[in-house]
Amino acid sequence: MNKMYRDKQQLGLENARQKKVFRNRVVAIIILLLVVVAPVAILVGGPTLLIAYDKAHIIRIECKVSGAEASLGSTRSGKGIGSTANQVFIDSSCGELLLERGVTAGNQNKIAHSFRAGERYEFEIGSASYSLREFLRAVHIARVVYGYESTQ
Repeated sequence: MNKMYRDKQQLGLENARQKKVFRNRVVAIIILLLVVVAPVAILVGGPTLLIAYDKAHIIRIECKVSGAEASLGSTRSGKGIGSTANQVFIDSSCGELLLERGVTAGNQNKIAHSFRAGERYEFEIGSASYSLREFLRAVHIARVVYGYESTQ
């Protein structure tokens, strides 16, 4: 009978070890997800989700423009392939705004010079970009403008 009691005790210890090993593995997987997978998902999928949400949720804001300049933007994929796009950077009381829609090599300077410093304009931008404007300003990402018009 004493042997049977020791066998049950041994079995109980083995089960406790297995539970501890399982719990440690679950904790390790959770830490891996939080430390590696989540940041990579945010860096890769975050901008795509932000753009998609912004295109579906456009708001109008009024800003005082302090200047605008034509420039050439570029993109690059992980394979090194990229493209260029004509754009106008607008410096305003709402932060840095980026106009790409309708901007071509032939009209980008004309559009940039059409913004008068000190005048107020109404811009159409994505609501998520507007909500995250302080974060986007800190990481130097301009908010995309979908439309604009002078309020004066």
